[in-house]
Amino acid sequence: MFERDDNLQDRKYNFELLRIFAAIAVISIHVSSSYMEAYTSSDWLGFKYREHILVSCMFELIPRFAVPSFLMLSGTFVLEDKKNADFKYYYEKVFRKIGIPSIVICATYVFCNVWLQIIEMVRNGGDGKGVLNVLISAIIGKPFYHIWYIYMMLGVYLLIPIVIRFKKDIGENSFIKVTIIFFISAILGLWTSEHNIQWDPGLSFCYLSYCMVGYIIRKRIQKINIKAIFLFFLGFGILIFSSLLKYILIVEGLDHSIYSRYLLSPFCPVQVLASIFVFAGFAKLEFRVDVTAISKLTFEIYLFHAGIWEMLKKIVTIEMDSRIVIVLMIILVFVLSMIVSVLYKKIWNKIEEKWMLTDRICKIVGF
Repeated sequence: MFERDDNLQDRKYNFELLRIFAAIAVISIHVSSSYMEAYTSSDWLGFKYREHILVSCMFELIPRFAVPSFLMLSGTFVLEDKKNADFKYYYEKVFRKIGIPSIVICATYVFCNVWLQIIEMVRNGGDGKGVLNVLISAIIGKPFYHIWYIYMMLGVYLLIPIVIRFKKDIGENSFIKVTIIFFISAILGLWTSEHNIQWDPGLSFCYLSYCMVGYIIRKRIQKINIKAIFLFFLGFGILIFSSLLKYILIVEGLDHSIYSRYLLSPFCPVQVLASIFVFAGFAKLEFRVDVTAISKLTFEIYLFHAGIWEMLKKIVTIEMDSRIVIVLMIILVFVLSMIVSVLYKKIWNKIEEKWMLTDRICKIVGF
């Protein structure tokens, strides 16, 4: 997902740029969806944002390349590093970089949600069902609406060393053929299925195919040429078409729940094609500006952004043209998330220097 193999010498800044774009895209999805809900509900800011619902649709649909991109970015370099075939080495590295921060921040989300439910129960009375629902959501993989991805990636991380060993045994050419078959099977499987828990092994297994596709695209696309621009715009063209379709369904008052289920999935053929084209475009892009200072923060930005946006929704009640306010809110959430991420890392580093918590936790779990 957000894992980066910094030891690889051929890391390119174009992929780091995509990592940043994907993080912003996730924020855009969550911010714009709130404004799009204003079309059918007056609970937040009345009906002010009915006027430019097409803009809301575009800001929610066009960034849908984000989830596949994060997966393909992981596969791009993680499957390249032969050291990751060592189970102990790879699992310890992932646990240190991804596992511990995820546990800390997910626990924080659960604690805050439980505390809010307790306050609500004390104020208005209740039987504690809200607290129970929070705990159940944490168990099935949704302590907060964006954390499902962390739970799903647990299975992907567990399978990475096996994939690397498998790739070595069958060779690159056979691996490409297996990946294509596997990816098509995953599309057919997940596009037509639902999962009640986000750490479902079958769900992780299917998402693993995106990692393998990302690795193949990077290996096969080496030469930089005009095709990068074509692929880039082709991918976004498909996403724009997708947003126009949702806009039509909304304004016509049609049931767009089927649309949300079948055309917003990362494994919807439309989203698959768009995401692959966008990723391939970035893979061929020549970008020489070092943006790693920001790209290294994308994991923390992802973890923090949803909580920051939910707090902003309770504070910011400015009614203005949605074509302006959505952009402003996306920028604000991204900047605040980046600031919080930097502060979090500084605080965590101070704690590490004094108590060496990561080493102690790793020893407890057997690393």
